[in-house]
Amino acid sequence: MRVGSNRRKLGEAFQALCGQAVFAWLREERFRRAYEMLCDTQLPISAISDALGYSTPANFAKAFRERHGLTPTEIREGAISPPIKPSKARQSERSDHCA
Repeated sequence: MRVGSNRRKLGEAFQALCGQAVFAWLREERFRRAYEMLCDTQLPISAISDALGYSTPANFAKAFRERHGLTPTEIREGAISPPIKPSKARQSERSDHCA
């Protein structure tokens, strides 16, 4: 596939390769990384939100809760056991390049 350098063509190529828009992929990647950091580190939630680019810990907690139904604190305290993964539909659409 030939990719041009303008924003639209790059976005279309990313969508074709990964099965989702750049912003959606980035948002899911941030949530995946947040989950890992909550489970694998003792960093304060405020440090995690800052590391992931959220303007405030409250914005991070709100976005996380809206996406997953639990707060970062609840995740850290063990309210959920399986790791957060993309939906099966998204997994089947995704390429290894977008893992």
